[in-house]
Amino acid sequence: MISALTLSHKLRLQSKFIANSLNLPQALGKDLLARAIYCTQNYDSLNELLFEQVCDAKIHGTFQHHWLKFLLICECEDELLIDDLHKSIEFMAKRLESMVVINISKIRLISILYELFGLGDEAKYIVVAPDEFNLEWKPCFKTLNNSQAVLYCDFKINHIVYRLIATKVLPNEFKLSNFYKSLDQNLKQSNESSKEAITERPLIEEHRNWFLNSVNFFTNFDSFFPDEIPNEYKINCISSDLI
Repeated sequence: MISALTLSHKLRLQSKFIANSLNLPQALGKDLLARAIYCTQNYDSLNELLFEQVCDAKIHGTFQHHWLKFLLICECEDELLIDDLHKSIEFMAKRLESMVVINISKIRLISILYELFGLGDEAKYIVVAPDEFNLEWKPCFKTLNNSQAVLYCDFKINHIVYRLIATKVLPNEFKLSNFYKSLDQNLKQSNESSKEAITERPLIEEHRNWFLNSVNFFTNFDSFFPDEIPNEYKINCISSDLI
């Protein structure tokens, strides 16, 4: 087990990282680390808890405190710790936002928290895929004028199944009115009166609502943050861009 002094030094580095990343005073960085990240009353009680957990770890083999155990990421066999962090990191972000005014996007804040624990790939939202990895895109709907306007593909990483959905939008200018207009054009059906089109129409409308809600959450049309500007991707050499 790594020593308590080494982990205490790591806490000091983490507090400085939070302060620098959020442009806050160093003292506030310590307070936020203790209260928002590790759920203790203050920085002194955080250090006391650390030394208690190190002593208990000699019996249990690891930290028992749900939040402080994440301090061991990158210090030991940490696959399970990282899995738990994925489930817990949004709670950390919410506690931070409730304690101090943060002038960055939610996505950027979560990225900073992954960096705090030394997880560079997760901070960039990178998923490590197998060496042999192909995406087989298929049309979602059969009745659209352009069958490739909405594509999907299913794939598995680490025994977890994911579905990617690509929706074609081609606004002349990146603003909300053009975005809606382009989306509606690409979701037009070829024969709206056919039985198949009538059956599929509620699903298309459901997809439209889901897509717009997702865009409204992840994208800010008036934002200057680069992580809130959508990226364009070309899929299977399709001439039009898909985002």
